[in-house]
Amino acid sequence: GNCIGLAYPTYCSLKALKQSNSEKDGQKQLVYWVCFAFLQLLESLFRPVLSEVKHYYAAKVAILLWMHHQGAKSIYTRCLKPLIAKHESTIEEIAEDAWQSLDSKLSALRVLSRKTLRTTISQVMSKYSSTFQES
Repeated sequence: GNCIGLAYPTYCSLKALKQSNSEKDGQKQLVYWVCFAFLQLLESLFRPVLSEVKHYYAAKVAILLWMHHQGAKSIYTRCLKPLIAKHESTIEEIAEDAWQSLDSKLSALRVLSRKTLRTTISQVMSKYSSTFQES
C-alpha cells in the first residue's frame, strides 16, 4: 500500500521539484508533501520500534509543525535532495521494474477476469436456458 500510495507519488514529486525553481509552481507545498511522505514511509518501516518510544506521537506533531516553518525545506535540501541525486538511476530502475511487473500482473488479471466472466455467463445461461425456453 505505501509503495503505491506514498513511495511512487513521492518520487514523482521529487522529479517535479528538480524541474521547478519558482514559488508560483507550489514548490513550498511540494517540498512539504515530499518530506511528509518520506516520514510516513520511514514510520511504516519502523512502526514496531517507534510504538515503544515514549511520547513518539507528541514528537511527531512537533516535527510536522516545524516542517510547516522551513523544516521541510531544511529536510529536503540537507537530506532528501542529495540522497535522491546520489541514487537517482537506481531508483529509476526500481520504479521501472515495479511498473513493468505491475503492468504484467494487471494484464494477466484482466485475461483471467474475462475468462472467469465468460465461464460464469455460460454456466448461468446453460442452467437457466431451459427455464426461458419453457415460458
